[in-house]
Amino acid sequence: MNSYKEIIEQWPSAQEFGTDVGVTGSLARVWKSRNTLPPRHWNLVVEKGQARGIDISLDLLAELAERREAA
Repeated sequence: MNSYKEIIEQWPSAQEFGTDVGVTGSLARVWKSRNTLPPRHWNLVVEKGQARGIDISLDLLAELAERREAA
């Protein structure tokens, strides 16, 4: 995965992603459209993603953040 948007798209819907990480579906859609994922939610994203069989790690999220900062 090369973006936060791609990570969110691994869930069946933005609504389900939001439910998993404790935010509204509309906020999840905003994050997806802005290609962002606040670091305070990373641990839960990894936990819930792995529970769904999604190959995601804190290292991946950090790498994506570094790429964003470098751009």
